[in-house]
Amino acid sequence: MSDELISYITQQKQCTKWEYEAEEQGLSEEMSQVDDWKSETKGLRFSALKIHSMNPGFGGKYLIEFFKKRGLKYSFGKMKSGSVVKVCDAKTGETICEGVVHTIELISLKVIVPDPIEILDDEYGFAIELRPNRVTFDRMMEGLSKVETMAEEEVLPQILLGKTLQPSDYSETVTHTQSKRLNESQQKAVELACDGSPLTILHGPPGTGKTSTLLFIIGTYVQAGKSVLVAAGTNAAVDHVALGLGKMGVPFVRVGNPERFHPELKEFTLENMASKAPSGQKVLSFKNELDIEVRKKNNRMRKRKFIRSDEHRGDLDLIKSYRTEIKRLEGLCIGELHEMGYVFISTHTGAGHPSLKNLAFDLVVGEEAGQTLEPLMYLSMLKSKRYVFAGDHFQLPPVVTSDKAKSAGFEESLMEKLARLYPERVNMLQVQYRMHAQIQGFSSKYFYQNKLVCGPNISERKSPLAFKKLGIDSRVVFIDTKNLHYYEKKTGETGGLNNFKEAQILTECCDRLLDAGIESDHIGVIAPYRGQVKALKKLLPEEVEVSTVDSYQGREKEIILISLTRSNTERIIGFLSEIRRMNVAITRAKQFLWVVGDSETISVDPFFKEFIEYVKSIPGAYAIHNE
Repeated sequence: MSDELISYITQQKQCTKWEYEAEEQGLSEEMSQVDDWKSETKGLRFSALKIHSMNPGFGGKYLIEFFKKRGLKYSFGKMKSGSVVKVCDAKTGETICEGVVHTIELISLKVIVPDPIEILDDEYGFAIELRPNRVTFDRMMEGLSKVETMAEEEVLPQILLGKTLQPSDYSETVTHTQSKRLNESQQKAVELACDGSPLTILHGPPGTGKTSTLLFIIGTYVQAGKSVLVAAGTNAAVDHVALGLGKMGVPFVRVGNPERFHPELKEFTLENMASKAPSGQKVLSFKNELDIEVRKKNNRMRKRKFIRSDEHRGDLDLIKSYRTEIKRLEGLCIGELHEMGYVFISTHTGAGHPSLKNLAFDLVVGEEAGQTLEPLMYLSMLKSKRYVFAGDHFQLPPVVTSDKAKSAGFEESLMEKLARLYPERVNMLQVQYRMHAQIQGFSSKYFYQNKLVCGPNISERKSPLAFKKLGIDSRVVFIDTKNLHYYEKKTGETGGLNNFKEAQILTECCDRLLDAGIESDHIGVIAPYRGQVKALKKLLPEEVEVSTVDSYQGREKEIILISLTRSNTERIIGFLSEIRRMNVAITRAKQFLWVVGDSETISVDPFFKEFIEYVKSIPGAYAIHNE
């Protein structure tokens, strides 16, 4: 432990607190501005609930299903699977416990809670209220405290402080093979990850096969008998890796809330996979017995058949003993799966779960590391001394709400920071297999020092016949509305900006594509503001997907249409100036990119000025839209 490390972690702790406080304040303000009916439609709070069922789950916790009074339906809003909530007495407002939403459906809301809940005198007397994610905050603070107390010469503090990596920091190399499926830069990434260094940064620009390379690295470690933990900030990111490992036949366990997993991964949950461990059958037997005892107790509670308080206490003691034994056996199952060579796959928050606290891994893989808050990554990093971080710090950054935290640099991911401190440990994948050369060109020049090149046959892709019908030769088109004065409007909601006239122009473009024979599922429409997304959804066919930039991260479509939305006399472009977000938007298209915007407004930013100049350099790619 050193003063330098303490100072560094103290700053991270402060930013983490600011971020949690900003989230808490935002939620509190939103709830104070709406009545009970509005809070239900927004998914902030549900009341008049009854317990329909209560069953033991994994880790000694309980899954409780709540029904609304008179069969009323739940509204889908901010409360969703994985949300942190508090269960309370609707009349008194007294908190009964906190839990995590398992699933929310039309008439059913299931919540995971730490202990059984006693039935209230008023059967429909429960309420459930959305809370800031205290679980993630507490685990991040716990992780920060653990790092703070580490000796400075340990690997993790050395890396965080940017110290020169010493020979003693290296572990044994991992034998790897050459693969014809990997290109030169991908093969180099494998070599770097296996050379014994504690740190490898796999920089994967759009369409470069980052996941394929990562899967090869994980498979190489597993074949060498090494234990691996794969973690990311989102379930979607780790699910993508898990699906790939499944196709390779690599054994793995998916840790977390099953309702947030990809449907094909439900059978790989920790609860299901525990049955493959030697202690697994004992767990199932005890759970069945516990379920029977809980049902007996609940039936007696409903019928008021407890004659003496010691009978009630006896039931509770018996249930507690079952839960203690189940938790112990489940811990054994986790350790046994680890020894059996299963890859553990989890979000970073899940990696900090108490059930995994005693596990150590030969390698921790951090997927989409460019999007993850630094303290969140510590939860998985603490479990190893060797790390492979994969992502692209020129795409979406971590989401930070607090202005104080932003000003302190909290938006900079650990991957971006380490890429700057250890450039010799960075390997950028240089061959992309997604975009036509004209679509790739600007991103390669602006973000990747012209190192990004097209893979075989990509640059020779023939223009679809439908494009020829439209008389379009270029693969990038910018429709300039600068002469039309189609100014944006505020809608009064968060993200509430729209430009209806611009949306109409984009709709005309989309209609032309559909009329020419392009299938609707090949078209994606992106807008940076939720208000513009709503406007476009009203105009476009339901079959055409319309969403924000963030929703398209990691995805692709044959054709992408973008509505930039901003148009005003002050030349204010708001968070369009977050050029990494725009890099995501313009690199989703495989065959054709069509952008609509007001060059007079957006060219105030050097990024857009250069983008328009780039488009103008392509014959037929730039057009001014007039009435």
